[in-house]
Amino acid sequence: MRQRRPDIEPLGVLVEERIASPGLELVITVRRDAAMGLVTVIGRGGVQVELDPDYVVHVGRLRAGELPALVGRLRCAPLLRGYRGSPPLALDALERTVTRLQEAVIAANVAEVELNPVLLAREAAWVLDALCLPPSASGASAPRAAVAAA
Repeated sequence: MRQRRPDIEPLGVLVEERIASPGLELVITVRRDAAMGLVTVIGRGGVQVELDPDYVVHVGRLRAGELPALVGRLRCAPLLRGYRGSPPLALDALERTVTRLQEAVIAANVAEVELNPVLLAREAAWVLDALCLPPSASGASAPRAAVAAA
């Protein structure tokens, strides 16, 4: 790096685990909408989000046990349950990821966070990339009803 960019001083090195687990790439977006409050979108992620849009929308905070019915409306739902001998994927890990993301968006006072892709496997969910937008970036404001219901 120093040969290519001698003007930059590296702060360190980041070493990450390589995820080799088979699974399904999902997108999870949580947005604070001025009119609707907390809005969560879950669907096929990675390049599939553009090639074959398949998503569900939930308004408000996700309550315990709501996720299976919500993602059951996706066209890719059979892949979540285990298809043609493949194991079912970790919906409990997906639910934890979604609820923690909702809590973080409310607590951090951000407008929107998109996780894409989230690799959902048999044993866990891994966030592989994330985008966070401040309130001024999207025009969203704090959802009064969602914060009061928290």
